[in-house]
Parts: sequence; C-alpha cells; structure tokens
Amino acid sequence: MDLSIFQSISFNNREIAVGIWLGIFILWCQLIRDIRKAVQSVLGTFLHWRIQLPLWVMFGYMAVAIYGLQFLRFWDVSALKDTILWLVCVALVLLFRAHKVNANERPFRDSVIENLKLIAILEFVSNAYTFSLPVELVMIPIMTWVVLLKVVVEIKLREEKNYELVDTLLWRLMVIYGATVFGISLWQAVHDLNGFVTIKNLRDFLLPLALSVFYLPFLYLWALFLMYENVFVRIDVMNEDKKLARHLKRVVLMSFHLKLDDLHKWSRRVRHLRITSLAEAVDLVRK
Repeated sequence: MDLSIFQSISFNNREIAVGIWLGIFILWCQLIRDIRKAVQSVLGTFLHWRIQLPLWVMFGYMAVAIYGLQFLRFWDVSALKDTILWLVCVALVLLFRAHKVNANERPFRDSVIENLKLIAILEFVSNAYTFSLPVELVMIPIMTWVVLLKVVVEIKLREEKNYELVDTLLWRLMVIYGATVFGISLWQAVHDLNGFVTIKNLRDFLLPLALSVFYLPFLYLWALFLMYENVFVRIDVMNEDKKLARHLKRVVLMSFHLKLDDLHKWSRRVRHLRITSLAEAVDLVRK
C-alpha cells in the first residue's frame, strides 16, 4: 500500500490533544476492571447485527457519495480526516437519532435542519484557530467537562428550576471560549488574507455541506423504515388474526408510500390499530 498519499493529511494541535486524551481515557478504561466490563458489555450490544447492518449500509452509501465527489474533483485524500470526522460526529449521530426526527410533531425537514447545526459547530471547532499543544491539552478536558455539565444541568432543569444559575454560567463560559477562538481566527484571517482565502479552505468549508446533501436521502429512507417498523409491530401486537394484520399493513403502505410526516402524524393520532374485518383497514387509515 502506498502510504505517500496520506502525507497531505495533517492534524492541528486541538486534534492532537483530543487524540492524546482519548488514548488516556481508553487506557484508563482498560485498567479498571468494572469499567472494562461495562465497556465490553456496551461494545457487545453495539456489535449486534441490528445496529451493525444499518451502520455498514450507511458507510457503503456514503462511500458511493464520496466516490461521486471524487469524480467531480471535489474530494481527494487530503479531505479524508474531515470526512471521517463528519461521519463520526454528524452522520452517526443523525443515524441513531433518526427515530426522533418527528418526536415533536415537526416536519422531517425542520428536524433535520436543527440536527445539522452540528455541522456548523464541527466546522468551527475543527478549522478555527488552535492554541499551542500545552494549552489545548489543558483546554480540551476543561471544555469537555463544561459541555457534559451543561447536558446534565439541562436534564435537571426539566425536573426543577434550581439549576438555572448554573446553566447560565456554563452557557456563558462556552460563549466566552467560542468568542475568543472566533476573534483570534478572524484576526488571523484579516492579517493573512492570501493564506486564508484559498480553494482548499473553500473546499474544506463546503465539504460537510456537500456530504450532508448526499446523506439526506439515505437518512430520510432510514427514518421512514423505522417508522413503518414501529407501526407494523403495533399492528402485529394488536391483531391476533395474521391475515387481517397483513392486510392492514398493505393498506398503510399503499396509503402513505414515502410520506414520512403523514405516516408519523397518523400513527400518533390513531392509538388502536386493531381491526375485525378487511373493510375496517381502509376506515382506520382514513382517520
């Protein structure tokens, strides 16, 4: 294998710091017996075929999409690092959250747009100004704890309001850090305009957006599959007569086709999916 093609891949200080802390965390997990067993249990669940199958189908789909971008000369091996980062931080997150895209009765489009805000965060964090390696080694665990505490506090706020002051403080810390990095990045861009405004930087900025555009059809079909699976399981549970259950499934499938939002609204409003005759199937869908 010719390793020279990877020579164009470089890692900034922030990515090196993340790699170092990740390695320390993995080593720590291996040294403590209880944590090692818990990790092995989680890993065993993750390796189940029901999780692995859609995962590898997604990777295969995106491999074809990346080949298409390469054919259009929009992708090369120098973008491999950013592509892997996008697959892990955006594609995987959306894949495992696909069953929640309609959780609040919002259209699929609006739900996905909200989730794709991760792209902007990913782009900013990975490509913005980075401090020296010692500073990054200190800042990475601090900001990680701040983000994790923010998540915990948001969960607590659903139960009681006593954590509002802590939530505000954590949010301000995140804003201060983000504003500092953005300000330094802007200052560097202004003073090195020729080095900042390049075709490669433009490509790196647009790459996550291009990958997301290719990814959306797959994500839509996956969310649609999960919704049909949920409805069909309910039909099987509520109907002992398998013939009636199969007929109702056909009626639902023929009625909604690829209409994810309509299927979701109908499944939320029709609680009882039990029928006693073939004619009832059509009436139930018309509700």
